[in-house]
Amino acid sequence: MSFPSLNSLRAFYIVGKHLSFNKAAQHLNVTSSAISKQVKRLEDLLGTPLFLRDQQNINLTPKGVMLYHQLDSAFQIIDNAVESFNHSNINTKLNILCAPTYANRWLIPKLLSFQQKNPRLHLTIHSHAESEFIYDAEIRFGTKEKSRFESQLLCKERFIAVCAPDLMQRSQHLADETSNFLHIAYQGGRLSIWEKWLEHSDIQIDLKNIKQSGIELYTLDQVITAAKASMGFAVVDQRMILQELKDGSLLQFHPHHTESDYGYWLDVHPEKVGLSKLIDLTKWLKEINIVKPHES
Repeated sequence: MSFPSLNSLRAFYIVGKHLSFNKAAQHLNVTSSAISKQVKRLEDLLGTPLFLRDQQNINLTPKGVMLYHQLDSAFQIIDNAVESFNHSNINTKLNILCAPTYANRWLIPKLLSFQQKNPRLHLTIHSHAESEFIYDAEIRFGTKEKSRFESQLLCKERFIAVCAPDLMQRSQHLADETSNFLHIAYQGGRLSIWEKWLEHSDIQIDLKNIKQSGIELYTLDQVITAAKASMGFAVVDQRMILQELKDGSLLQFHPHHTESDYGYWLDVHPEKVGLSKLIDLTKWLKEINIVKPHES
């Protein structure tokens, strides 16, 4: 029989302690679904149910009670072993792979608060994946959860239309400016950002003109740079240009906004779920992705 993972044992132990999947998920700062999957893997591996479930409550089975008490002693030994070290000398490395625009425009400007809250964690941000390197977590641009990973949606894009100040007058005749629309090239095509934004706006533009003209760039960061340089008009995620909106280097030329199907996801490998450094990272990421009222 394969030996169960420490994460699945930990998940079972915390559920058994609280007799609640939701409370265990809050304790470990993951989703209830992730906890359920870990416990189910453990039950399948051991070949026996560990909990009795009904619509109202859960309780440990006799074998679940036995395993819980054994793990209680084992985790106490582990906790005592860790406590025997001088925590002031413990520095933990944390390697994350991060989408470049999110890293440059959202994550890095806020890193000081992470260092202040987690002085023992040494964070390294990677922008390009290396096949032989195992990352603690990934912040990824996409539309859905990543298979076999513990995925949490950090934020969805909220599109607004912007341009440099000297193009504001031309923005009032947007149908004549489709050749100056800035687009993001993605996976052999274009992200349909302009189409999505125009769909519910009051501006009438033939969508064929959008697909056949305009300027393509490869990252949102490049689109923002081009827009600031007066190269054209852009529809971008509002939270990525808060500074530009504040200093006036980009102006919102139309009040309409729309939410994208895309967003930024935090992916954690199943074997790393529950590690304290990732719990701290997840908590901090949730805090910084709450947009303040003055930012919306």
